Amino acid sequence: PIKGSGPKVLSESWENAFVNEVYQHALALIRQTTAPRDWEIFEKLHFSTTTSKEVAKEYKITANAAAVIRCRILNKLREIVGDCVK
Repeated sequence: PIKGSGPKVLSESWENAFVNEVYQHALALIRQTTAPRDWEIFEKLHFSTTTSKEVAKEYKITANAAAVIRCRILNKLREIVGDCVK
């Protein structure tokens, strides 16, 4: 057999795709109910190398407030995803 194509590898690949879809769907749901500014802050903190301090300066908030926004969105994500991807 071709290396990396057995049932276990395919199963892991399918599972990774499923988990990715679950997270993408959950993020889309959260985005619909999150203020645009808060979503931008979350994206900058979670999906890039931007620091809380940099975001705070850009949005004229404290670094702690930026971190709290990120934390709240991550908590919502955990609530939605729940046991689905454990």
